[in-house]
Amino acid sequence: IEWLDRYYLLILFLLFSCFLLENSIKMKTITVFTPTYNRKHTLRRTYESLCHQSSNDFDWLIIDDGSSDNCGKICDDYAMKDNRVKVIHKENTGVSDSRNKGLDIANGQYITFCDSDDYVDNDWLEHLYSGMLFYDVDSYSLNFRCIDEDRNIVSSSEFAEKLSEVASDKELVQYLLVDILGSGCGWAIWTRLFKRSIIEKYNIRFCQTCGNYAEDMAFVLEYAVNCRKFYTESYCGYNYYQRKNSMMGTSQNVIKLNEVSESAHHVIRFLATHYGTRFKTYFPVLFFRMMRTEYFKLLNNNAILTLPDEINKIENQKWFRKMNRKVIRSYFTIKKLHGKDYAKRTFLISSFCLHKNVRLYGIQSALYYKLKQK
Repeated sequence: IEWLDRYYLLILFLLFSCFLLENSIKMKTITVFTPTYNRKHTLRRTYESLCHQSSNDFDWLIIDDGSSDNCGKICDDYAMKDNRVKVIHKENTGVSDSRNKGLDIANGQYITFCDSDDYVDNDWLEHLYSGMLFYDVDSYSLNFRCIDEDRNIVSSSEFAEKLSEVASDKELVQYLLVDILGSGCGWAIWTRLFKRSIIEKYNIRFCQTCGNYAEDMAFVLEYAVNCRKFYTESYCGYNYYQRKNSMMGTSQNVIKLNEVSESAHHVIRFLATHYGTRFKTYFPVLFFRMMRTEYFKLLNNNAILTLPDEINKIENQKWFRKMNRKVIRSYFTIKKLHGKDYAKRTFLISSFCLHKNVRLYGIQSALYYKLKQK
């Protein structure tokens, strides 16, 4: 009898130990990614906003990208006092590689992003998660605010509340062009909740050849092409810190043809790999739409005559010229999607890019054919 008592006690002890172990390693519902590089002065604000979330079912993965300002130690201190925080230390290779390293080890059912300059409202994660479940969608996005150093609101996005369901490839491409690359919901990764199952199924990763510019654009497009239901909520819960010398702050004037061309190449190669020729008809349209913002920077700054110089900076010029030829040949496809005037503007600017001689087509009479009318 004494032997049986000890046996049962041992069984109970093992069961209790398994219970504790299971709960200690339980997979969190959401993983929040934060790559950081020399942001010791703003990281605390990010941490404070995340650790006070109304929803506690998340873990926070900080990727220290070789910081030299004691930022790495601050991250380790957070991990010591908060079991939701995990830290990866790595050499400085840029934000895209940092996020990819995080994706390789993430275990959350859903993922989202919060940069180490920024902070979020206390119910940010709750809105993302509850909305994702309530509307049963593949992608859920919110609005955001741009704030200055004194936490004053500089501007806010104004994406309208909208449920989008796509039933065909044409409708899906239209969503990519109008909603993501247009003004429907934008392409910032830190306004969205993603399903990790979709990311892993299609091995979606951030582009590492685009100089850490427009890499989130490519990621969102590659994710969205594998979705069928999207929801954009009017709620604004993310605060984007716009430093004077930040990428976002200076990108309005700096031309990035090469970087966006690399980002477009990443997306189109992804589509060709996973879908073969299924979306081939829309490749030129998607390429032009991604490049369009950079073209209009030249127009809005009256710097169109520098276009040949900017094209010369493009590393993969052979592919860039190939895509512009396809854009020209896709005139009627673009016309069906966006109308005659848009197709004409597309044809003109692609012709200039292809020939790299803006005077050849008469810039005053042709390019200023109301190209500024976006």
